[in-house]
Amino acid sequence: MILKSKDLEKRYKTYSNIRTKVGREVEKGVLIPLKKGIYTDDPMAEPFVFANEICSPSYVSFESALALHGLIPKKSGKVFSATKSKSHTKEFVNQFGKFFYQDVPAKVYAKANAYYDAGTYVVLVASKEKAICDCLYRGEVILSIRELKKYLFQTLGIIEEEFWKLNLQQMLSLCPYYRSRSLNTLQKFIEKKLGIAHKGKKKKKKSISKADDAWEALAKFRNKYGE
Repeated sequence: MILKSKDLEKRYKTYSNIRTKVGREVEKGVLIPLKKGIYTDDPMAEPFVFANEICSPSYVSFESALALHGLIPKKSGKVFSATKSKSHTKEFVNQFGKFFYQDVPAKVYAKANAYYDAGTYVVLVASKEKAICDCLYRGEVILSIRELKKYLFQTLGIIEEEFWKLNLQQMLSLCPYYRSRSLNTLQKFIEKKLGIAHKGKKKKKKSISKADDAWEALAKFRNKYGE
Protein backbone atom coordinates (compact mmCIF):
# COMPACT_ATOMS: atom_id res chain seq x y z
CA MET A 1 0.00 0.00 0.00
CA ILE A 2 0.95 3.68 -0.33
CA LEU A 3 1.89 5.34 2.95
CA LYS A 4 2.08 9.06 3.60
CA SER A 5 3.18 10.94 6.72
CA LYS A 6 -0.18 10.60 8.47
CA ASP A 7 -0.30 6.86 7.74
CA LEU A 8 3.18 6.41 9.20
CA GLU A 9 2.27 8.41 12.29
CA LYS A 10 -0.63 6.03 12.94
CA ARG A 11 1.42 2.92 12.20
CA TYR A 12 4.29 3.91 14.46
CA LYS A 13 2.41 5.98 17.05
CA THR A 14 3.91 4.00 19.94
CA TYR A 15 7.45 5.08 19.00
CA SER A 16 8.89 8.24 20.54
CA ASN A 17 10.80 9.15 17.37
CA ILE A 18 8.78 8.22 14.30
CA ARG A 19 11.30 9.66 11.86
CA THR A 20 14.05 7.42 13.23
CA LYS A 21 11.77 4.40 13.07
CA VAL A 22 10.87 5.13 9.44
CA GLY A 23 14.57 5.47 8.58
CA ARG A 24 15.30 2.06 10.10
CA GLU A 25 12.39 0.46 8.23
CA VAL A 26 13.76 1.88 4.99
CA GLU A 27 17.20 0.43 5.77
CA LYS A 28 15.63 -2.99 6.37
CA GLY A 29 13.60 -2.79 3.17
CA VAL A 30 10.27 -2.85 4.97
CA LEU A 31 9.48 0.61 3.57
CA ILE A 32 10.44 1.75 0.07
CA PRO A 33 10.62 5.51 -0.62
CA LEU A 34 8.63 6.66 -3.65
CA LYS A 35 9.47 10.35 -3.17
CA LYS A 36 9.98 12.58 -0.15
CA GLY A 37 7.23 11.84 2.36
CA ILE A 38 5.64 8.96 0.42
CA TYR A 39 6.48 5.27 0.88
CA THR A 40 5.18 1.83 0.05
CA ASP A 41 5.46 -1.52 1.80
CA ASP A 42 4.66 -3.42 -1.40
CA PRO A 43 7.89 -4.34 -3.26
CA MET A 44 6.04 -6.51 -5.80
CA ALA A 45 3.63 -3.85 -7.03
CA GLU A 46 3.58 -2.73 -10.66
CA PRO A 47 5.30 0.69 -10.89
CA PHE A 48 2.38 2.45 -12.62
CA VAL A 49 0.17 2.11 -9.52
CA PHE A 50 2.29 4.74 -7.76
CA ALA A 51 2.31 7.30 -10.57
CA ASN A 52 -0.76 9.31 -9.47
CA GLU A 53 0.67 9.82 -5.97
CA ILE A 54 4.25 10.66 -6.91
CA CYS A 55 3.11 13.77 -8.80
CA SER A 56 -0.41 15.10 -8.33
CA PRO A 57 -2.65 15.87 -10.08
CA SER A 58 -1.77 13.46 -12.86
CA TYR A 59 -3.04 10.48 -14.83
CA VAL A 60 -1.12 7.64 -16.47
CA SER A 61 -0.98 8.22 -20.22
CA PHE A 62 1.21 8.11 -23.34
CA GLU A 63 2.92 4.77 -24.01
CA SER A 64 2.25 3.55 -20.46
CA ALA A 65 -1.52 3.82 -20.89
CA LEU A 66 -1.35 2.24 -24.35
CA ALA A 67 0.55 -0.70 -22.86
CA LEU A 68 -1.96 -1.06 -20.00
CA HIS A 69 -4.78 -1.19 -22.55
CA GLY A 70 -2.89 -3.82 -24.57
CA LEU A 71 -2.35 -1.69 -27.68
CA ILE A 72 1.46 -1.81 -27.56
CA PRO A 73 4.05 -3.99 -25.80
CA LYS A 74 4.84 -3.11 -22.20
CA LYS A 75 8.02 -1.11 -21.58
CA SER A 76 9.58 -1.86 -18.22
CA GLY A 77 11.32 0.66 -16.04
CA LYS A 78 9.46 3.78 -17.22
CA VAL A 79 6.04 5.20 -16.44
CA PHE A 80 4.68 8.17 -18.43
CA SER A 81 1.93 10.41 -17.05
CA ALA A 82 0.15 13.62 -18.00
CA THR A 83 -0.11 16.66 -15.75
CA LYS A 84 -1.31 20.23 -16.04
CA SER A 85 0.12 23.61 -15.08
CA LYS A 86 3.55 22.19 -14.22
CA SER A 87 5.15 24.25 -17.03
CA HIS A 88 7.89 21.69 -17.66
CA THR A 89 8.58 17.97 -17.74
CA LYS A 90 9.13 16.41 -14.33
CA GLU A 91 11.08 13.23 -13.61
CA PHE A 92 11.25 11.13 -10.45
CA VAL A 93 13.47 8.10 -9.90
CA ASN A 94 13.04 5.43 -7.24
CA GLN A 95 13.48 1.69 -6.75
CA PHE A 96 10.60 0.96 -9.14
CA GLY A 97 12.02 2.91 -12.06
CA LYS A 98 11.65 6.32 -13.70
CA PHE A 99 8.45 8.34 -13.64
CA PHE A 100 7.97 11.06 -16.26
CA TYR A 101 5.30 13.79 -16.18
CA GLN A 102 4.42 15.95 -19.17
CA ASP A 103 1.92 18.82 -19.34
CA VAL A 104 -1.16 18.62 -21.56
CA PRO A 105 -3.58 21.53 -22.20
CA ALA A 106 -5.76 22.32 -19.19
CA LYS A 107 -8.94 22.15 -21.29
CA VAL A 108 -8.34 18.52 -22.21
CA TYR A 109 -6.78 17.34 -18.93
CA ALA A 110 -9.98 16.07 -17.27
CA LYS A 111 -11.52 14.52 -20.39
CA ALA A 112 -11.58 10.80 -21.29
CA ASN A 113 -9.85 9.48 -18.15
CA ALA A 114 -11.08 6.53 -16.10
CA TYR A 115 -10.06 4.69 -12.96
CA TYR A 116 -8.15 1.48 -13.65
CA ASP A 117 -8.68 -1.33 -11.17
CA ALA A 118 -5.28 -2.76 -10.26
CA GLY A 119 -6.37 -4.92 -7.37
CA THR A 120 -5.23 -3.19 -4.19
CA TYR A 121 -4.79 0.05 -6.12
CA VAL A 122 -7.06 2.22 -8.22
CA VAL A 123 -5.23 4.39 -10.75
CA LEU A 124 -6.43 7.24 -12.97
CA VAL A 125 -5.53 6.33 -16.55
CA ALA A 126 -6.22 7.91 -19.93
CA SER A 127 -8.47 6.07 -22.36
CA LYS A 128 -6.77 4.40 -25.33
CA GLU A 129 -7.92 7.21 -27.57
CA LYS A 130 -6.72 10.00 -25.31
CA ALA A 131 -3.34 8.32 -24.77
CA ILE A 132 -2.80 8.41 -28.54
CA CYS A 133 -3.73 12.10 -28.62
CA ASP A 134 -1.36 12.83 -25.73
CA CYS A 135 1.48 11.04 -27.53
CA LEU A 136 0.94 13.12 -30.65
CA TYR A 137 0.79 16.34 -28.62
CA ARG A 138 4.07 15.52 -26.84
CA GLY A 139 6.03 14.48 -29.92
CA GLU A 140 7.44 16.24 -32.96
CA VAL A 141 5.05 18.03 -35.28
CA ILE A 142 3.44 15.70 -37.82
CA LEU A 143 1.99 17.41 -40.89
CA SER A 144 1.28 14.56 -43.32
CA ILE A 145 -0.85 11.44 -43.09
CA ARG A 146 2.12 9.41 -44.29
CA GLU A 147 4.20 10.61 -41.31
CA LEU A 148 1.25 10.02 -38.99
CA LYS A 149 0.81 6.40 -40.09
CA LYS A 150 4.54 5.78 -39.64
CA TYR A 151 4.38 7.18 -36.10
CA LEU A 152 1.23 5.31 -35.06
CA PHE A 153 1.93 1.93 -36.64
CA GLN A 154 5.74 1.76 -36.57
CA THR A 155 7.12 4.09 -33.88
CA LEU A 156 4.38 3.40 -31.31
CA GLY A 157 3.73 -0.11 -32.63
CA ILE A 158 -0.08 0.02 -32.72
CA ILE A 159 -1.60 -2.59 -35.03
CA GLU A 160 -3.52 -0.68 -37.72
CA GLU A 161 -6.49 -3.06 -37.59
CA GLU A 162 -6.79 -2.43 -33.83
CA PHE A 163 -6.55 1.33 -34.32
CA TRP A 164 -9.69 1.38 -36.46
CA LYS A 165 -11.59 -0.51 -33.74
CA LEU A 166 -11.07 2.39 -31.31
CA ASN A 167 -13.63 5.06 -30.46
CA LEU A 168 -12.90 7.33 -33.41
CA GLN A 169 -15.57 9.83 -32.42
CA GLN A 170 -13.87 10.30 -29.06
CA MET A 171 -10.57 11.08 -30.76
CA LEU A 172 -12.28 13.54 -33.10
CA SER A 173 -13.89 15.29 -30.14
CA LEU A 174 -10.55 15.55 -28.31
CA CYS A 175 -8.39 16.82 -31.20
CA PRO A 176 -9.49 20.51 -31.17
CA TYR A 177 -8.67 20.95 -27.46
CA TYR A 178 -4.95 20.43 -28.06
CA ARG A 179 -4.54 23.22 -30.62
CA SER A 180 -1.81 21.11 -32.21
CA ARG A 181 -0.92 20.63 -35.87
CA SER A 182 -0.20 16.95 -35.21
CA LEU A 183 -3.71 16.50 -33.80
CA ASN A 184 -5.11 18.35 -36.83
CA THR A 185 -3.40 15.73 -38.98
CA LEU A 186 -4.95 12.95 -36.89
CA GLN A 187 -8.36 14.56 -37.32
CA LYS A 188 -7.93 14.67 -41.12
CA PHE A 189 -6.75 11.04 -41.13
CA ILE A 190 -9.84 9.81 -39.27
CA GLU A 191 -12.27 12.01 -41.19
CA LYS A 192 -10.83 10.75 -44.47
CA LYS A 193 -11.38 7.15 -43.35
CA LEU A 194 -14.95 7.93 -42.27
CA GLY A 195 -15.69 9.91 -45.40
CA ILE A 196 -16.19 13.18 -43.52
CA ALA A 197 -15.22 16.42 -45.19
CA HIS A 198 -12.57 18.18 -43.12
CA LYS A 199 -13.86 21.44 -41.70
CA GLY A 200 -10.92 23.70 -42.33
CA LYS A 201 -10.90 27.46 -42.55
CA LYS A 202 -12.89 28.60 -45.54
CA LYS A 203 -11.31 31.25 -47.70
CA LYS A 204 -13.25 34.44 -47.69
CA LYS A 205 -14.47 35.51 -51.06
CA LYS A 206 -13.38 38.98 -51.96
CA SER A 207 -16.42 41.20 -52.17
CA ILE A 208 -16.45 43.66 -55.03
CA SER A 209 -18.46 46.83 -54.60
CA LYS A 210 -20.04 48.86 -57.35
CA ALA A 211 -17.30 51.44 -56.88
CA ASP A 212 -14.67 48.75 -57.53
CA ASP A 213 -16.52 47.75 -60.69
CA ALA A 214 -16.46 51.36 -61.83
CA TRP A 215 -12.73 51.78 -61.24
CA GLU A 216 -12.01 48.50 -63.04
CA ALA A 217 -14.10 49.64 -66.05
CA LEU A 218 -12.29 52.99 -66.08
CA ALA A 219 -8.88 51.31 -65.99
CA LYS A 220 -9.78 49.09 -68.95
CA PHE A 221 -11.02 52.11 -70.85
CA ARG A 222 -7.78 54.05 -70.26
CA ASN A 223 -5.65 51.08 -71.26
CA LYS A 224 -7.54 50.78 -74.49
CA TYR A 225 -7.85 54.43 -75.47
CA GLY A 226 -5.25 56.25 -73.34
CA GLU A 227 -5.71 59.23 -71.03
